[in-house]
Amino acid sequence: MFSASAQSIAALIALLIAGFVFLNEAFRGEEDETLIEINKELKKEFYDRFKILIWLGSLSIIFSLISLLLIKNKTQYFLYYFIYSLSFVIVLLTLTLLAVFVLYIMDPELQQKVAKILYKKGEFVKSTEKVDYGKFSSYAVAFEKLLRKILENKELIKPNQTITIRDMLDLMLINQLIDQNLMKKLDLIKTYRNLAMHGGIDKIDKSMEDLVIGTMEELKNEFKV
Repeated sequence: MFSASAQSIAALIALLIAGFVFLNEAFRGEEDETLIEINKELKKEFYDRFKILIWLGSLSIIFSLISLLLIKNKTQYFLYYFIYSLSFVIVLLTLTLLAVFVLYIMDPELQQKVAKILYKKGEFVKSTEKVDYGKFSSYAVAFEKLLRKILENKELIKPNQTITIRDMLDLMLINQLIDQNLMKKLDLIKTYRNLAMHGGIDKIDKSMEDLVIGTMEELKNEFKV
């Protein structure tokens, strides 16, 4: 049993490492800008859980080999059965956590769940008054178009050029069109939109809608667009 468990856990860990590398590459190749915050959190969550599995899996293999060595040498002393029992428990715990981890990463609604968690934890401008997401979404689209219009007028991008909101904000900051304070505000709006979109949030904080509208007016007055 200990011989088979050591080999099986080693093989499972090896497969998980390959899967973990594949997931990282998939995240790097993700072109959807609206998933940046969610994927960043998922990468961190995957790494934290995987790190625990690596350590626990290593302990399982070590204790299984120790138990196997004791059996082969027919060693008898007062800690004999304690080591056996501990090895057995660690192996069971490792296999259980492996199953839990696999089910976790296979959850088809994982991105939505993470988006909701980040949405609740986010340092957004909260309010008791709510508005429909559809209404907020229309302002978010107008916000993106406004950023594009400003950069086009400054001849920093070409008309119809493919560019993300994040890149547009970086471009505006680099060219000193906005300062760090405004950058943080614009980035907050972008993050809020992304999490609300993928978190399936139906009701949006009215204060965030007001922030989008107010920021757009500020940009329009500043750049005469």
